[in-house]
This record gives sequence, C-alpha cells and structure tokens, in this order.
Amino acid sequence: MQLRFFLAILTAALVVGCDDDASRDAGGGTDGAVPDGGAVEVDSGPLPDGAAPDGGGVDAGPGDRPIEAHDVERFPNSFGCCGHEINIVVAADRVPHVMGVRDRSGTRSLWYAARTGGTWTETNVTDDGSLPRPRERNTFALAPDGSPHALFSDGVTLTYAWLDGTWQSMAVDATSSVGDTFRHFDIAVDAGGAPHVVWFDQTLEALRYGRWNGSAFEVETIDAPAVADDQSGEFARLALAADGMVHVSFLAIVSGAPVLRHARGTAGSWTVEDVPGMGKGVHGSMLLDSAGNPHIVSADLRSSRARGIYWSAFDGSAWSETELDADSSIVDADADLDPSDRAHVIISNSFGPAGYLQYLYPRNAGRDIYDVRGAVVGDAPESCDLDLHEGTPHVVNPNAYVTFP
Repeated sequence: MQLRFFLAILTAALVVGCDDDASRDAGGGTDGAVPDGGAVEVDSGPLPDGAAPDGGGVDAGPGDRPIEAHDVERFPNSFGCCGHEINIVVAADRVPHVMGVRDRSGTRSLWYAARTGGTWTETNVTDDGSLPRPRERNTFALAPDGSPHALFSDGVTLTYAWLDGTWQSMAVDATSSVGDTFRHFDIAVDAGGAPHVVWFDQTLEALRYGRWNGSAFEVETIDAPAVADDQSGEFARLALAADGMVHVSFLAIVSGAPVLRHARGTAGSWTVEDVPGMGKGVHGSMLLDSAGNPHIVSADLRSSRARGIYWSAFDGSAWSETELDADSSIVDADADLDPSDRAHVIISNSFGPAGYLQYLYPRNAGRDIYDVRGAVVGDAPESCDLDLHEGTPHVVNPNAYVTFP
C-alpha cells in the first residue's frame, strides 16, 4: 500500500506529452554536448549490422579504453513510440530485436522489429484488433529458434503473445490483476522453447509464477505477504539457469519498508531470501554469471524517487553489494553482465525533455560513466534497455538505437 502511493507520485512526474515528430525533435539538449570527453552524437542513418565495429565494446579486461563517442540510429517514424517502454534482445547472429509501444492519438499498439541488412523489419503485434490493447509496459524474450515471445499488460490482464506465422495470444492467468504503473512482470524462454513468466498480482499483492506446459500456464505463488499492508513482487525480474533453476528478483514491502528479495527454485519448491544492502529491486535486473550465481542490479527508494544504482552479487555462500552510482535520479535502468561477469548498466537519468542516458561500465580496476546526450535520445528519457552481445553494448530508448564505436 505504501509503495503504491510512491508510484503514483513518480508516475505523475513521468508524464511527458509526445505524440508527433515535432515534439520529439524539440529541446533535449545539444547534439554531442557530452562533458568529460566531448563526444559527438552521430545521427547519419543505418549502422552496420551488429554493434560497434571490430575492436569496439568494453570487454578488454584490465586497461580498457574509455568510451569517447556513440552512434545513434533513429527509429523509423512508423514505430511511433515516445515515452513508452522499449526492450532489446540481440540474437546469436548479432541481429538486434526490439519491441515497443506505439501511441498515435491515444491509440496504443505493440510493435516488434528486427534489424537485418541495415534495415528494420517491423510487424504489428496488436494492430489487427485480435489482441488486447497494451498500455505502456511490455517485455519479450527470444526462444532458441529465434522466435519472439512477448508479455504485456492492458492495465488489468497479463497477456502472453508469440509469433507463429501470425501473432497469437492468451491470458496468462485470468484471475490475476496486473497494473501498469511500472513493469512488474518478466518473461524468459528455456532451452526447450517453453516460456516462464513472473508477475506481481495486485489482487493477492503477491509474486506469481507460470510455466507453459504445452497448452496453458501452470500458475503458482512464489512469495505472499505475511500480514495485511505488506506486499511482494513489484519490479519482478526473471532469469533461467542452465540447470533449470528459476531465479527472480523483486521488491517487497515489509512493515512499510522496502526490501530486495531473491527467489530461486522450480515449480512447487522455492527458497526466498532478503538481500541486504541499499538496492531495493526498483528498476531491477536479474542476472546470472558464468558459474550460475545470481546478481541483481537495482535502485534504492529515497524521497519518493528511485535513486542510485547498486550491484548485489552472490558468490555461492554470501551476498555482497557494490555501489555503482550513489545519487542519480532514476527514471528507468537496465543491466547485463559481460563475459568477465562485470556489470554494465544503462540509466535513464532525469525527467522531461532534457533527460539523457548514462552508461556505467567497468574500466581498468574501476568503473566509468559515459553520458549519452542529444535531441534524439533526450526527447524520450522515460525508458531504456541494454543487451550485451559478446561484451558489446546495444542500447535502446523509445526514439533510438545506440551503439558505441
């Protein structure tokens, strides 16, 4: 209950009108105006398939060079997104796949696109009217065969959609009520192609889990509040280990205080623990390292806003926490681990049309921060997403695809 009051305040602060190209092009700072490095934003059309040119990326280990520039490819106008959640997954063949919400004159629809041969190929997930209309929140994952599996909310029902020639869909659990203030759900696909989903059930105020059995989702509760006014499951994030173990990070409210929790297990058998530290699961990422150990990157709650970014890591016996950024005002964030098991984070920092992205990355024995500014990026700061492919970062916000040469 207490957190919903916070979310209502934060949501009001995030409302930014943005329906047409003119509004996306206005304001947002000066292209290339990046302190400490004088990077120049390049907005000159399609980039090569994949990410940065050979030699780019940031996974060189000790002696990593600093990032000094970024390339921006603006999404086609047909995507029509501004201010709504967007997500990216880079496939094994280095092709980026992106999903977002289009808003045209108040009518929202879900789109999906992949970039091959320097061109984005787009399909409409919900435009034909056969699927529920999305609100702002969505996420997706790629199956081993490369097919996309999506999860989105219309403000009440959590809908699972998959592409099989045409887009098909079904409700994950007709009895659950899923809100849309922030994304409190996630999806992953296992090696056999079966989707797994987690979400915060507003009716039960509990963390729920579902696994596809071939015809329907088998649904159960992972964590439920012990007393009235507590809750479990907001900002739920999911990762699947190679051995079939399911890992979930989420925010719980216990006696009015925010707590980061981690759950691990399989259907019918779960272990839930509190994770100590400043990170509370807000805008979190649930990650697994090369040994299968869980890592959680998330923000704290301070003064009714998400602030700071913290990296919690489990070494097989205990949790430890690293402060990545102490005081950024976080609108959205996402993280990934590189092949050396080091955390990389993208932050959507600040509110309104002057917002920008910050990329936190490891360099030498420490960390560095690179600001991604410019009108194309800054006009839509409300969402961002990151995927590392072979150590090279791919970043999106609602207006653009960003790589680092």
